[in-house]
This record gives sequence, C-alpha cells and structure tokens, in this order.
Amino acid sequence: MSQSEQTVEEQEKKLHQCILTADGSQNVLRFGRKCYHMVRLLSYCTYTWYIHVVLLPCCIDREEESRKQLREMQKQITEVKRSHKTELQQREEMIAHLTDQLQEVKAKTAMEGKYVKKMCDVSIAQTQKRCLMSEKALQNEIAVCIHVYVRSIVHQTLCDESEALFRTG
Repeated sequence: MSQSEQTVEEQEKKLHQCILTADGSQNVLRFGRKCYHMVRLLSYCTYTWYIHVVLLPCCIDREEESRKQLREMQKQITEVKRSHKTELQQREEMIAHLTDQLQEVKAKTAMEGKYVKKMCDVSIAQTQKRCLMSEKALQNEIAVCIHVYVRSIVHQTLCDESEALFRTG
C-alpha cells in the first residue's frame, strides 16, 4: 500500500472512533479537533467516491465514444484520401490519353497538310501541262488552217491567173 492509502485508512479509523465516542459531550469536545479533520476526510472520501463512482465512468464512456468517433473519422479520412488518390490517377490517365490523342491528331493533320499541298502542286502542274498542250494543239491547228487558207488562196489565185492566161491567150 502506498503512503497516501495508509493515511486515508488511518483517518477513516479515527473518524469511526470519533463517531463512536460522540455520544458524550466531553468526548465530543475532546475529539472536536479530530472530528473536524475527520469531517474533512469524510468530505474528501465522499468527493473521491463521487469522482470514482459517478464522474469517472461518465468520463470513460465519453472517452470511449470519442475514441470511436476518432476511429470513424480516421476511416473517413482514409477513404476520402483513397477516393481522391483514385480520382487523381483517373484524371492523370485521362490527361495522358488526351495528350496522346492530341499528338496523333497533330501528326495526322501535318501529314494531311503535306498530302494536300503535294496534290495541289501536282494538280496545278497537270493543269499547266494540259493548258500548254492545248495551246500547242491550237497553234498547230491555227497554223494548219492558215496554211490551208493560204494554199487555197494561192491555188485560187493561180487558177484565176491561169484561166486569165487561157482566155487571153
């Protein structure tokens, strides 16, 4: 036993003696000072009993309830952290996926741009070549027409002159 527990037991014994001898007035005066201390001890014991029997169980219950709430809150925090982490991973995966798609679209657009430019260049070259060929063909046709016309005029002129020579002649 500790020293404080021994002191409390001794004081309880003295209080018991004081109560037992309190029937005579001389004993009360004689034990008056002791009774005062015993009453103080009794109030201390009552207070200690009140703490141990009434307050302590309530405090223990509140503490247990607080611990349960704390555990639940910690679980909720863990769950929220997990969900945030999962959500963050999903967002990062989506960003990576969209970045890949963007790169693919950029590459495809660049290739299509090059293809369209080459096709336009080829189309322009083909059109220019056709125009040049048509122009040469028209020039040849004009030259042939001029040649035929000149020939027919020369022929007509020769015929007219030869007829005039036949007639004059």
